[in-house]
Amino acid sequence: MGSGFNKDAYQMAWNWFRVHADQRMELFKTYVYVVIGLTAGYISLYNLKSYLAACGVSALALIICLAFKALDVRVSGLLKFAESALIVEEERLKDEVEYDDIRIVAKSSPPSKGFITYRRIFNAIFVGTGLLFIGGFIASYQAM
Repeated sequence: MGSGFNKDAYQMAWNWFRVHADQRMELFKTYVYVVIGLTAGYISLYNLKSYLAACGVSALALIICLAFKALDVRVSGLLKFAESALIVEEERLKDEVEYDDIRIVAKSSPPSKGFITYRRIFNAIFVGTGLLFIGGFIASYQAM
């Protein structure tokens, strides 16, 4: 094999990326639905003055928040494998077609710390919901 563009390697990397990008979006959508359900349960229990049960829901929600964050880290890592392979193949393709803008993955990588990424947005949501559930736990505990 030469050092030129490898269409099969490129396609394999894109397929890998697509599978795990879709998995990440489904994971996040599921997280949102679970958080909505747990929030509704917490509010109902709190309004019914079932503070111990509300504490339990808050604790469960925090554990679930941490579990989803761990899953997101794993899937994000799997995406990085595909991005690395795509960058190499796009660089080779750029040399063959003499078109610099074909390096889509490399050009879309965050150029600086201020760049908005899915990871930063998801982290903000994971931290925000985690803090809300910690606050819910404290409020329920103090209300007992």
